[in-house]
Amino acid sequence: MFARSARISLIATAMLSFAASTAVQAAPHKFTFRDIEFRSRDKRASRAQAYVARTMAPGTSMASAIEAAKSAGARCAEPAGGSVLCTANFTQHRSGEGMSDIQWRVRLVASPDGQSVARSSVRRSTN
Repeated sequence: MFARSARISLIATAMLSFAASTAVQAAPHKFTFRDIEFRSRDKRASRAQAYVARTMAPGTSMASAIEAAKSAGARCAEPAGGSVLCTANFTQHRSGEGMSDIQWRVRLVASPDGQSVARSSVRRSTN
């Protein structure tokens, strides 16, 4: 009797674990500039570019593009000269590399009407 009860309990635990891991895998990963720093070095720029291309593409409203940049952890300045500069700044210490200041810059250039994105770009720099 005890063995059967333990087996049922073990099976139920396994099923719950599987369901929980499936739910985690199904949930989309939220992009942030901070998180991208812990990803593969050779894929950082391409992932950031893909995020900007997907969420701040030409034709996207400036308000939505600014919100997407903020959602990714950037702070955006007030529009000036038809563009908005958003930055995400971090200081990191990596083993064997010392301290590093990292900055991600997203530049949004507005269309002539000022309401939508004409161009967007993203760049990473360190010092």
